[in-house]
Amino acid sequence: MLVSVSPKSFLHNLGIKPNRKPSSAGQFHNRLVAAGHESSNDIEDELDIMNVERMDVLFADQESSIQTLGLNFDRLANSMERLRKSPVFAQGKFLRVAELGGGAGILGMWLVASNLCETCEIFDRAKNPLSIGKEWAAKLSLDKVSFHHISYGEIASSKCQGFDFVVAEHAVDLGYIPENLNSVVGTSNKSNCFYYTRYSELADALKHMLLPTGIGLIGSGDPTPASVSLLCVALREKQLAIDWKFSSNEDGLQLFVRPMGTAVMDATDDESLAILADALPSRNVSPSEALSLEKIFRQGTKYVEVCSESVAVSYKCSIFQFAGLACLLQKQSKAYESAKVVSAAKMHILANDVLRDASKRKITSIFVDDRLAPLLEKA
Repeated sequence: MLVSVSPKSFLHNLGIKPNRKPSSAGQFHNRLVAAGHESSNDIEDELDIMNVERMDVLFADQESSIQTLGLNFDRLANSMERLRKSPVFAQGKFLRVAELGGGAGILGMWLVASNLCETCEIFDRAKNPLSIGKEWAAKLSLDKVSFHHISYGEIASSKCQGFDFVVAEHAVDLGYIPENLNSVVGTSNKSNCFYYTRYSELADALKHMLLPTGIGLIGSGDPTPASVSLLCVALREKQLAIDWKFSSNEDGLQLFVRPMGTAVMDATDDESLAILADALPSRNVSPSEALSLEKIFRQGTKYVEVCSESVAVSYKCSIFQFAGLACLLQKQSKAYESAKVVSAAKMHILANDVLRDASKRKITSIFVDDRLAPLLEKA
């Protein structure tokens, strides 16, 4: 049985305490101003909140590192807690884990200290956070944690391979896209967009590092529609499939991807809308409204249809996906109709419920899309 170290206790052991004073955020900004990072003539520099020079200023020494991480204490503790509860650890600990954009390697060190993995390698393009992380790992006697100074773009041509699990928690900015992004970047082509380039580099790094049977995690807070759309395009172009069985956006984004997975949905637009819709609650629909929804959702893709009967009553349950939403339509021979609308990210859960319910009766016909089948419970 895995024994995990409390996230807050782990942070406290490193001297990192929550720093929620408004004045502290001002000091944070002042350090950047003093180092000449209050403004920039470089468009990409301004857009990139994870700019290397800025990160090196914020992690210039032990004191500034602790102050910086103290401002992010709640986010860090939440990321650690969400990771601990993740279904990826249901089968036990991983042998080789990597943390992309790990900075000082807080998550990676905590994973090793919690016995959730055998070894963890931290990758980041800023030198100072890595140096601070090395000092802290030595202080905690975590000799199975190592640090690498490298960018996402450089990883794809490196020998950094063979990982069971790669964590990219807040490794790219998914929370901010300017309204006038196209005019700022100077193009309407996604492939030439600054954000898309960063997402593409991250996806390429994940694809390169993961074992064929491995799994990657891209974590964030509240992603914006534009950023999720670009990310989904980048993932599909690098042949990384979203694992909907593990992924969730109910409490911040945890998007799990696999290099050998199957794309369940037809298009990346459906995927991005499903991710965004997953932050909203499902909705049961009245019989009268179900008729209108049926006309809408039949324009989409049918993933499941099960017909069954019992005591002279026939039943028909269908699941359609349209614009990132999944709709369960239920009919009986006595004309009763109902519907349920959820994010298409939870389509496999709807399908399991339908199949489980139909098994109580005589099933007369059954259709399940081949792409959805691997996510369903075994009969």
